[in-house]
Amino acid sequence: MPRNKLEDDDIDNNLPKWRIKYIMRPESWLRFSWEIFVAIVLLFLGFLIPYLSAFDNNEISLNQGVDILSLSVFSLDIFLTMNTAYYDRGRIIIDRLKIFRHYLGFWFWVDGFSTFPFDWFITSEGNGNDTKLFSFFKFIRVLKLFKLVRLVKLRMLIFRIEDQIANQTLITFITVMKLLLYLFLIAHFFACTMFSISSLELGPDGFINFIVNKSDQPIVDVGELYVSSLYWAFVTMASIGYGDFSPHSTNEKMFGVFTMLFSSVVFGVIIGNIGTLIEKYNMKAKARGDALRSTNLFLKKHKIVSELRNKARRYIDYAFHYEKYNENSIGDLLSLLSQPLQEEILLCTNGSILHHCKVFQIFTDSSINRLAKLLSVKIFSPLDPIIKEGQSPEGMYFILKGGAEVFDYTTSCKIITLSNREYFGEIGLFTRQSCVSSIVSHNFSENLFLGIHDFDNLINLIPSIKLTIDEIKKSCSEGNYSIIYIKCYSCRQLGHIAKNCQVILNDDALKNNWINRKNRSRFINPNDQIGCKKNRGRKVVKRYDYGAKNVLGKRRKVAEMYPRISKIVNHIKNYFQENIRDVDGKEVLHTEESILQSSLFQNMTKVKMILSSSDEDPNNSIEEELIREKKFCAFNAGYSKI
Repeated sequence: MPRNKLEDDDIDNNLPKWRIKYIMRPESWLRFSWEIFVAIVLLFLGFLIPYLSAFDNNEISLNQGVDILSLSVFSLDIFLTMNTAYYDRGRIIIDRLKIFRHYLGFWFWVDGFSTFPFDWFITSEGNGNDTKLFSFFKFIRVLKLFKLVRLVKLRMLIFRIEDQIANQTLITFITVMKLLLYLFLIAHFFACTMFSISSLELGPDGFINFIVNKSDQPIVDVGELYVSSLYWAFVTMASIGYGDFSPHSTNEKMFGVFTMLFSSVVFGVIIGNIGTLIEKYNMKAKARGDALRSTNLFLKKHKIVSELRNKARRYIDYAFHYEKYNENSIGDLLSLLSQPLQEEILLCTNGSILHHCKVFQIFTDSSINRLAKLLSVKIFSPLDPIIKEGQSPEGMYFILKGGAEVFDYTTSCKIITLSNREYFGEIGLFTRQSCVSSIVSHNFSENLFLGIHDFDNLINLIPSIKLTIDEIKKSCSEGNYSIIYIKCYSCRQLGHIAKNCQVILNDDALKNNWINRKNRSRFINPNDQIGCKKNRGRKVVKRYDYGAKNVLGKRRKVAEMYPRISKIVNHIKNYFQENIRDVDGKEVLHTEESILQSSLFQNMTKVKMILSSSDEDPNNSIEEELIREKKFCAFNAGYSKI
């Protein structure tokens, strides 16, 4: 990006480094953070200084702390302001001498007067009996209120904060809180001023004495006196009359009249603005309700099915949630800006999406800027058809929010789901071929759309790009889509589409894949010898009964040991019960108990044969083997059913 024009002018003028070095920009984060800190200090002083000036409770340390805080913060703010650039008719000024002259024009005197420590020139010791001297000191202490002149900058800071926030709800909340804060500070100032006027006179029928003697016991607590004064201020500002407390002396009545005149304007403006903001905030809900009612009446009048009515209502809710009907179009907003600035903004928004697409790498930056202006926003509700298979192309879509599903229209089989920052429709845009698949909106989706007619009008103005587009059409007509970076949704290879994918169209490959899947399946083979093929961890069952059976264990069925696979156990039982074989006229029933008994019998027979002596009669061994073969079937399990 080129440097600012004014910076180039300053460098061309060969300004000394000390005049442009260490100059902060007004939009820098450091300056913005400092202004927020100053605003917090101003709010703190805006409450504390009037309170200490009116309700003086002889806390010298607190007054000195306030003076030191205000002097240090405001002095540092003056120094930073002298080293902060400013804008003059849209041009930024970074020359330190120009900044200083501009600051001396007005704001330096306001900041300097509000920073001046008046209390340091007042002697805290004096003759306590001298009432006039005491009144003079009280008047001088009121001069500390001029430190609050800086509260004017608080409004400017809040404007800067609102300018950097895009959420309308948050801006409304900040504005309401700002107005309520102004209202409280005005009432706080009137309450402290009324108490100060009454304390200067010290009359028997004064405002203070009326508050002190209001109840049976005199009120001497400073906090209660402040709350009573603040109550009088709000009652005077919000209604006609003085409420429970009223002024009696001439000075008090004059200030009461001024309070009513001033508050009648300020209070009305503030409350009116708050009401306007609330009404403006409710306009969105009102417009949404009107749109829903009108839609319901129209759909019921034409006897539209309930499913379609619900779909229309959901779309209206989504549209109003994203302020589709309330926000100005991008073209209207950009029309307020200059042409170069419009191109920069479109390049950062729509242009970044086009740069992300490899197809548009053949275009220059100026051409992409033109294409960015042609993009329009389209919103689709769930299951809305965006592209139908076989239809003539309309344009190209870029997904901003939501997603889209690509599926085959004939088989209704989903191929892939597209998400944010992905695009579709580029084949129809560049080749004019019919759509090869159908695409529907997966959910509420927001897309940028580039129409074919706008695209053709642009490429006709650029002969070099038009020749490139003709080459793309020729290559794609031959089945080679690699020139526009098309990847198959099935095999993810470059150069062809899913319908022409050889991996899918090859019958031998599909057959081999099907056979492999079948071979990977596991079946129960009744001829397999039963044994432990996998070491399983012992299932720990939490029990609260610590009897001998639970500790030592007891004989349990397989269904109790493995309740999650009880269905499989039942199928195995049914299988063995249905497969009963005859061995010498006797039925052999295969059950889970017979399986265990047969395994035990086989192990015992093998041990017996191993331990038998070598001189054992071979006929007995043969006879024993025949008995075992007759008793047990080919399953190597079971017992004779008698």
